[in-house]
Amino acid sequence: MEKWALMEVMRNHEGIFENVSDKIWEFAEIRYHEFQSADLLCQTLKEAGFQVTRPIAGIETAFVGEFGSGKPVIGFLGEFDALPNLSQKADLTRKEAIKEDACGHGCGHNLLGVGSLEAACAVKKMIEAGRFHGTVRYYGCPAEESGAGKGFMVRAGVFHDVDICLTWHPTDQNGVMQNALANMRMFFEFHGISAHAGAKPYMGRSALDAVELTNVGCNYLREHIIPEARLHYAVTNTGGTAPNIVQAYAEEIYCIRAPKLDQLEEIFGRVCNVARGSALMTDTRLNSISCGCFIFPTASLKKVNPTCNTKNATTKAAIYSILPCPNGCSLSAGLLAILTPIKLMIDEPASDKLLNASAITEILCIIIPIVIFIKNNKTLQKMPTILARIP
Repeated sequence: MEKWALMEVMRNHEGIFENVSDKIWEFAEIRYHEFQSADLLCQTLKEAGFQVTRPIAGIETAFVGEFGSGKPVIGFLGEFDALPNLSQKADLTRKEAIKEDACGHGCGHNLLGVGSLEAACAVKKMIEAGRFHGTVRYYGCPAEESGAGKGFMVRAGVFHDVDICLTWHPTDQNGVMQNALANMRMFFEFHGISAHAGAKPYMGRSALDAVELTNVGCNYLREHIIPEARLHYAVTNTGGTAPNIVQAYAEEIYCIRAPKLDQLEEIFGRVCNVARGSALMTDTRLNSISCGCFIFPTASLKKVNPTCNTKNATTKAAIYSILPCPNGCSLSAGLLAILTPIKLMIDEPASDKLLNASAITEILCIIIPIVIFIKNNKTLQKMPTILARIP
C-alpha cells in the first residue's frame, strides 16, 4: 500500500477541507450545540459519497458517515466543539475577540474534526481504487470539551463492531501519544435560604459560603493526594451580584485527574466528601451532577508496533516520535478505547486485497498521529462503576 498515494489524494482536495475548517472556526459552537458545524460536516460527507446517519445515540449533533463494506472497519473520530469565552479573530498572535464572551476554538477542534474527515476521505479513495476491501467510518463526536459525548455514543453501542479507531490532536510535534490522565467532572449545586445580609443574616443559609468552603477544603486536600493528580474548579454561579443578600443558590464544577482509574475513584470520592461537609457546615442542601468521564489506558506502543522504541518509531516512509501525554492532559477518546476493545495484531503480513491491522498502522501513521488501542484487560471490569456516573 503506497502511503504517498494517500498523501497525493489529500493534497488534491486540501482546499475543500481548509474551507470547511475555516467555517467551523467561525461557527465556534459549544458542546451539544454544534448544529452548524455538524450540518457542514454531514454535507461534506454526503458530497464525498458517504452514507450519513444522524442523529445517533440520541444526540442531535452526533453522526456517522460510512463507506464500503465488510472487515476491517476503520473509524476516524472527529471533534468540532468550541470552548466558552475564547472568541478570537483568525491570523492574529494577540488576543482579539470577534465577539466578547463568545465561544472560540482554543483547542483546535476546527482542525481536529476536519483533519479526521480528510483522512477518512483519503481512505475511501483507496477503497474505490480497489487497493483494499473494508469499511471506513467518520464518527462525528460532539461535546468533547466537558460534555462526554463519546461516553453516550459508547453506551449506545455505536462503536461495537469497529476494529480500530484513530484520532489526532493539533500540537507542535508529530507522534503517537502513549497515555493520558483519567478525568472525571462534577457539578456541585448548593441550595440555601435567601435573607437580607444586613437586617437578618441569621435567617439565611449561604450557598456561596458552601462553594467557598468546598474550595478551601479541596485546596487543603491537594497536600494529601498523589502529586500526579490534578484538581481544578470553576465557580459557574455565585448566586448574584448583590453583596447585601445571602445567596440562596451557588454552583461550581470540579475536574479531577489521575493516572489510574482506582486513583481517580478514590480522589473523586474524597472531593465529594468535602462538598458534603461544606453543605453540613452551612446547613445547605447539596446536589451533585456528573457531567463527564475521560479514561485513557496507559500502555506500551510496542503492543501496536514492535519496531517502536522509547525514542522514535520508523516505518518505510515516516519517522514519528512516541510522545508521553503532556502533563495533566486528558482525552475523551480513552473512554471509547476501554469500552470498545480494539483487536490490533501487527505481525500478520498485509495481502494485496485486504487492509489488515499491520497495513492500517503502516498507512495511517502519517496522517493520524495518535493511535488509540487496547486489548481486553482488567480495566473493563471497573467500567460499570464509571458508566453509572454518566447521566
